[in-house]
Amino acid sequence: MTKSLWAITITLTFLMSVAEARNYPKSMWGKYAYRVEGLIAHRDASSQKCIAASTVELSKRFMATRDAAGNLCRIYDLSFPTLSSLFAKKPASTLRIKKPTLDDYRNFLNNKVGEIEGRDFLEESLSKNDLDESWYSKLVFKPNRNLRMNNDGVVQNFRFADVELFSQKISFNQEQRKYLTKMLKGYGATDEKIENFINNPKRFLEGMEFEYDSLKRAYEVFLDFDFLPIRGPITSVDHDLQYRGWLQKQIRGLVLSAINKLLTPATASITGRIASVVINDAFEMIEMTYDFQRAQLEQVIRMALEGTIQTPLTKKELQDSLYLLYVQDSQTVVAIIQKLIQTGSASIDNLYPYGKAASIQSYNMKVSTSDSNFSKLYYELGCDLKDIGYFFARCEAGDEVYSTLSESKFFFWNLGMTKIINLARPWEVVTKRTVSYLLSGAVRVFMMNFPNWITSNVISALKGYALAGVMDEAYVVSDIYEKTARGMRVTAFEREAYLNILDKNIIPFLPKSEESMNTIIEKHRRLLTNKLGM
Repeated sequence: MTKSLWAITITLTFLMSVAEARNYPKSMWGKYAYRVEGLIAHRDASSQKCIAASTVELSKRFMATRDAAGNLCRIYDLSFPTLSSLFAKKPASTLRIKKPTLDDYRNFLNNKVGEIEGRDFLEESLSKNDLDESWYSKLVFKPNRNLRMNNDGVVQNFRFADVELFSQKISFNQEQRKYLTKMLKGYGATDEKIENFINNPKRFLEGMEFEYDSLKRAYEVFLDFDFLPIRGPITSVDHDLQYRGWLQKQIRGLVLSAINKLLTPATASITGRIASVVINDAFEMIEMTYDFQRAQLEQVIRMALEGTIQTPLTKKELQDSLYLLYVQDSQTVVAIIQKLIQTGSASIDNLYPYGKAASIQSYNMKVSTSDSNFSKLYYELGCDLKDIGYFFARCEAGDEVYSTLSESKFFFWNLGMTKIINLARPWEVVTKRTVSYLLSGAVRVFMMNFPNWITSNVISALKGYALAGVMDEAYVVSDIYEKTARGMRVTAFEREAYLNILDKNIIPFLPKSEESMNTIIEKHRRLLTNKLGM
């Protein structure tokens, strides 16, 4: 059977699975995994058509490849942080020791967090009562462990292996083991990591490392698994395998779904809830890392299309690449699959028309929202506004930068345009975000005595407030980085705001300085050059 016939056969098998074929696995999780497996099979059967023969720089951060005929193959993100490019561990989650009180939430609702200078809220002292009421006091450490206590009366550093975990046995069923192995291999995890994770998931949980931060009075938690891609650079746009980004996102979602199913019985215990919080935080921040990097590439492409910056790519190549960025949205791919089933006229190897429709609709909505919010901000602040990068504004002589893409909301309260930075008090915004996120984690770990529907709404509101405007920052970071790297005019205020945004971004896996970003870029540039043999 030729490769093309094999690809058609695999594609038809995948479409049959979408159309509720009888050979589905029985569970809903298995059905969804089966659909993703169909795309993995299609990917493996569709041999790489675009073989890189040359490289071309879209910008310092993004490198594209062409085949021998000059066709655009892929765009690589050289600045995407990977395990091989990081020089230190990155915390997947942060758990505050002190149990929150109603006063904490009341102060938060009254926006008093915004009045905090520095990290005062996070530096509150710990009393014996605080420790007795904390989740930490519920941990039972195994005997004969060599654990060091610190001045706050807590263990400075420990792993879940040092703690008596939930007593029930936890394991993946055969269906989950089968699909998780395929998914993780498709994602590039090492065989050793996969085997340890699949065969003994409790060992993976035992590998969680807790490191006490005396400034935050909280534990930063690190995971012993490849939640970040291992090696770089990362492919952001693939004209060969156009649904690559969507497929990888589904794989991560399936892994998280399987872990949550595994932990459901254990969440009655404090250690089970801690594990659940940490893992879900880790996956959430990984998805935000991907979205943040994708938004930065989108900004570079739009700057090139508008003529703000020059690139070697043609207008059509830039447009097609932009369209494929939007194909990574799940709803877009689902719509394509539905059309395939209904009419048979669509192709999962020609996704440009669908990405084009999604990109036009999304960008028009952003521009409309920005224009409307710009007017709101004008009346809200009562000053003449000055544009900062794309979709941001500040008072002419002010120190505060606001996003015109999003508003900060908390339950029924609209708190106005999202403030992303205050140069007069640099820690204000990040403190509000950190406090909000820590409070959301506390609700999940301590299981506050609220009805379930109230608890879920409180968590959603706190996390929504913490993450408001974070993704918007990608556009201004990308705009100012590109202009700086190309020697274009950037005001002193823009430069200071840009560096501050990098330093204070709440996503833990992102570079926190221009220097660290450039180090990652250069390392990935060498890796890509060696990989392509150029």
